[in-house]
Amino acid sequence: MVVVKPKTDATPASGIRSTLYKGYSGELLDPSTLNPLPAYADMEPDSLPLICRMNITSDKPLVDSIFGKIQTGSILSYQHPPPPPDSVVIHEDAPPFPKVPLDGYHLQPTDCSYE
Repeated sequence: MVVVKPKTDATPASGIRSTLYKGYSGELLDPSTLNPLPAYADMEPDSLPLICRMNITSDKPLVDSIFGKIQTGSILSYQHPPPPPDSVVIHEDAPPFPKVPLDGYHLQPTDCSYE
């Protein structure tokens, strides 16, 4: 695979295309084809893949995450909760940022010498 830089003459309307990833475009799959249980019907319950034991059902309540609504108990619900609305705090009495570089400040010459 060859990775090339985006073309500079690309218009903003078309966006930048990635050569590393091509998203799926087309109709969504039928939900019955995503059900793995019939394929593993003759296996022991302890040897089933994790997707068959995750207990994903439509009657579980949904919670908010940064990805939208997900089922309660999902790993995403713990690792990616929605940001709280008060996560940005504006301090009215904060001092102004210092002027950088500081006036009159100079680095001293180093005493190191390489031999």
